[in-house]
Amino acid sequence: MVLDPRYSQAYTMILLFVAKLANGNQRSSKLMLITVKEGLSGQIDLKEDDPDMIDNMLYFLYTSDYQDDADGGRPLLVNAKMYAVGDKYDIPALKTLAKDKFAAGLGPNWDIATFLEVLETAYTNTPASDRGLRDCLAPVLLEHKNELHEHEGFAGLIKNNLGDGEFAMDVINIWTKPVSTRFAFGRKNAS
Repeated sequence: MVLDPRYSQAYTMILLFVAKLANGNQRSSKLMLITVKEGLSGQIDLKEDDPDMIDNMLYFLYTSDYQDDADGGRPLLVNAKMYAVGDKYDIPALKTLAKDKFAAGLGPNWDIATFLEVLETAYTNTPASDRGLRDCLAPVLLEHKNELHEHEGFAGLIKNNLGDGEFAMDVINIWTKPVSTRFAFGRKNAS
């Protein structure tokens, strides 16, 4: 992302604000490094981040909301990505909002292709200890068990060891155990 020199100072202030939100967390040092580099070069190097999701994050910091109609009009995927951004930059309020929007969007207009992308996002962009999105996905995995079981893309996620095996363990747990014993692997529920 190359900044227009007229707005370079504004972006620096925004990143300083984000770093302050991190409140001494280890992640803030990464944000501070980005801020210093940006101040010297006039560029923000966020190769790992989706520019639309960063725009949403900045919008959230000002309004306490974000637009979930980006990414080809797939709000469920946007909300999963925003949850991951909230985790990466340690913005708990963003994670909470993204999880709430995510959970609300799980039922209507279920689409297997988008759902597979959501699974991949949830299991690759959040730590195993963070059950926020994963626990929201459990009822959908159970409800659509037959469709998913038959789908090549779903099998591919398991074969490719999505989430270092966490996804396969969750699927086994969800599909084979009674409701009262699901997620009894001693995991901490986090949001």
